[in-house]
Amino acid sequence: MIRAIVPDDTTALLALAEATGLFQSEEIGGLAQILAACFDDATDSSGIWLCDGQSPVSDHRNLMGVAYFAPESMTEGTWHLYLIAGC
Repeated sequence: MIRAIVPDDTTALLALAEATGLFQSEEIGGLAQILAACFDDATDSSGIWLCDGQSPVSDHRNLMGVAYFAPESMTEGTWHLYLIAGC
């Protein structure tokens, strides 16, 4: 089921991104910061995180895929896909 991420997805999401082998350890840390900002009500985050996996109420957090995209600044209607990963 494709759905918006929730804070409880953080560990599984970071593990999935790391498992791709495309990110170095410091990049995973940066990804964690971007993800934390998404859940911080004080931060104006316009990015969108989606995942494919179990329901947020499920006891199992098996994420099959994740995507993060955000609008490009100083443009209208332009979006960047910053992360897409799956297993």
